[in-house]
Amino acid sequence: MNGNAKDSTPNGNDGTVNGATLTTDRKGEAIMHIVLNGTNNSITVSPAGNLNLGTDFTISFWANSGGSFGSSWPTVIAKGANQFAVWISPTTRKFTISKDLVADALTSNSSSNAGIWELWTFTRNSSNLWSIYKMELFDTSTTNAMALSQNTNNVSIGDDTGRSLYFNGAIDDMRIYNRALSSTEISDLYNSYDPGIVFSNLQKGLIGQWKLDGNAKDFNSLW
Repeated sequence: MNGNAKDSTPNGNDGTVNGATLTTDRKGEAIMHIVLNGTNNSITVSPAGNLNLGTDFTISFWANSGGSFGSSWPTVIAKGANQFAVWISPTTRKFTISKDLVADALTSNSSSNAGIWELWTFTRNSSNLWSIYKMELFDTSTTNAMALSQNTNNVSIGDDTGRSLYFNGAIDDMRIYNRALSSTEISDLYNSYDPGIVFSNLQKGLIGQWKLDGNAKDFNSLW
């Protein structure tokens, strides 16, 4: 997130920053990611049908989680009303991807380390295989055929659609794809912070990307 919440694709899914602040990012660059205070900060992305997920998708982000959380289900990103949600346990510090906190699909084996930048990636493929990766490494997977309901709700980053389930920490380079990235692509994504390396395949199926570069615009394009 380059200091804003613009969507880096041409889909125009720009976000509105609600109280979040800016600081250095995972590369040590100043004012390049969004900091959420765990109390009332979030980013709201207006309703967009192309952000409804189904049976083939990826959610990926860099997170630097805080030392403590004030809510029961601190949420990194969610669309509410039986769509998707990714949240962290305040006790185990493990991430879960779920059907809007109604039914859990998969929980990570690994925990998030406070104060450390980590890449977390969640995929679901057409065979209903859900997988989680921490950094560039596979963490866990399961098969689950649960259906995600389509809706017109906002996407919330740092909260669950107005439920005050705020995430405490910093988030950078939030991405949503309408396909499941392969393990090789996730490794490429992990290494893509190097400006000398370009991975064109990582643009395919990218329907929302919020670099968080100082505003809340969607920088994505259709590929």
